[in-house]
Amino acid sequence: LSNTALAHDRKMQLRRPCIHVAPDTLEWNFAIEHTAAGRLRAQLIGSDGGPKETRARSPEAAGASRCSIEVWAEGHGGYTDVELAYCRGVACPREGRVRILWLGRSESRPVHPNVQGRRTVEAGSEAEKPKVTLAEAMLGIVVAVAGTFGVDLVELQALDNGSGGLVRLYLGLGFEKVQVASTAHFMEAPVSHIARLAPGDWLAGLLPDDFEPLHWLQAGGLRQRY
Repeated sequence: LSNTALAHDRKMQLRRPCIHVAPDTLEWNFAIEHTAAGRLRAQLIGSDGGPKETRARSPEAAGASRCSIEVWAEGHGGYTDVELAYCRGVACPREGRVRILWLGRSESRPVHPNVQGRRTVEAGSEAEKPKVTLAEAMLGIVVAVAGTFGVDLVELQALDNGSGGLVRLYLGLGFEKVQVASTAHFMEAPVSHIARLAPGDWLAGLLPDDFEPLHWLQAGGLRQRY
């Protein structure tokens, strides 16, 4: 077999089946190669996006609701089934944006100390792959998945503790401050900038080849079978 064929076979072995939990819920799993993490897990939940008169960014998004996108990185070896990093966002196709609600671990916890601040992940799919942290990679994957719904803007609220470190982190990733209220910094960035934090092979392994985001969301998942 050629190297390309071997790589494809390896990808198929690592991929776990997509679970169609309910008409409005999808779950994906993908085994990854990393010093601490061994698996990615994603859950997408569609919901009512609000009033129908909301102006849509495109004809395809006109009937689309909102989609909650959650991605976990879980450990292997000595960290088996340990949650290391997590990100959650909500894609709003009608508004053309995705809102990042949390980056760290689930239940409002910080990133696991064993991976916090460690740039151990090769991001992107270009020849030059900058190193990012596991949490930054989770952010990139959530934004990249949201991008498949046709959104083009990422927004978040950075709750800085006064040190300025969190704001500087997001500025370094490509965000810009659009509003400051007390300790809350409202920031935004183009989807294309932040999606580059996602490792290309992780994203390709996680997303099913036949996934049609807006079609699934508009139909409540009823027309999409896995």
